[in-house]
Amino acid sequence: RGSSHCHGLFWMDGAPSVDLENEHLRKEFARIWRFHVTAFNPEPARVRQQGEGNPLAVNPLQHPLTFQWLSQVLNRCQRHHCSETYCLRKKKGSEEISCRFFFPRDTRDTADVVRRQGQSYFSFEAARNDSLMNHYNRCLSLGWLANIDISPCTSLQAVINYAAKYCSKMEKRTDSYASMGRQILPYVSHQNPLLSFASRLMNKLLTERDFSGQEICHVLLNCELQEGTRVIRAVDCRPYEQQGRSLRLQGDHDDAEVVGIYEKYLSRPPLHEELTYLDFLANWNTSKRDGRKWTRWSRQAKPRVLYYFPRYKSNHQHHQYDDFCRVKLMLAHPHRDPNELRKINGVEYNSYASAAEFCYGNHRHPDDYYGTPNAEERRPDPDEFEEEFHEPDLLEEDWLELARQLPDCPPSQEAID
Repeated sequence: RGSSHCHGLFWMDGAPSVDLENEHLRKEFARIWRFHVTAFNPEPARVRQQGEGNPLAVNPLQHPLTFQWLSQVLNRCQRHHCSETYCLRKKKGSEEISCRFFFPRDTRDTADVVRRQGQSYFSFEAARNDSLMNHYNRCLSLGWLANIDISPCTSLQAVINYAAKYCSKMEKRTDSYASMGRQILPYVSHQNPLLSFASRLMNKLLTERDFSGQEICHVLLNCELQEGTRVIRAVDCRPYEQQGRSLRLQGDHDDAEVVGIYEKYLSRPPLHEELTYLDFLANWNTSKRDGRKWTRWSRQAKPRVLYYFPRYKSNHQHHQYDDFCRVKLMLAHPHRDPNELRKINGVEYNSYASAAEFCYGNHRHPDDYYGTPNAEERRPDPDEFEEEFHEPDLLEEDWLELARQLPDCPPSQEAID
């Protein structure tokens, strides 16, 4: 989003189970993770000495690894500081102000897995002797030499919520030039107003972060902006007659309609009569030149990651439930006509929902990751993630709205003198 904010997810072989509803498993979870994550301050009463150098301005590969250096790094980077602009929020339904990261926290001699007041999920709490110390790992802190926060994942849903929230987060909409000009006018110097206004406007534009420093550096260094080890395929889950059509523009009279993924599946060769749509999406390729040539996805490659849209509600009482069942049947049952999906074992049901109910009770299919019928829809806790603050938009004058619609007209030059 513009700031250097790195997220990582580490997989550990032999890690403890995350089924934390069991008290014995919670204790085992805390016992193992206490060796890797802690909030223990080596010098909780440490005061920075006069003339002491910056512990971060060193070469970590050459600096000796000592607890004194670790203490300097932790007390400089890892202690939390509450502020109204960052973490202090009013609790819902009251005027009480509290830190959304739950600082200061109670000291504790041992690590534990707890469910904080008002939370629906478990959280790992490391041993701590400092109420303001963030969780840290000694190896990562001395290698990264910057603020970190490390926590073991207590549920799969928590990981999904975290990734979905921060990967899709964006900066607030860029202010117009008129809005930025009004914000800097009170600070313009009266001695040289034009130069002062122009310089402050340029500085303001840099802080808007329309183009992040990381993105600019990647472009300058010819680095890829995105890299992944899995292939993602979008899957249109709307009814067949509502799915979009694509055109390949080749010339004035040679435009051709591109055959969609679902249409390719419906017209598959007889050799693949029993192939399901799910298996086709994840594991099969078709030749661009000859659609009759089908080859299986490389054995070394993992199945494609399927991105479904839209995602219909799985609640039995919701009006989208019939569409949800249609998608489940479409992915699991081999078919050549979408109208065949309501027919199972020669019996045609009056709705997709009733056909799916029979399927759920009598068939076993691979997980399609589209959802489970009547599963409780879990939403992220509102206090679990940072909320963006957006200033109210300024109303522009009529002439500014009109100016937006005109071609770009560079301003005439004016001497600064």
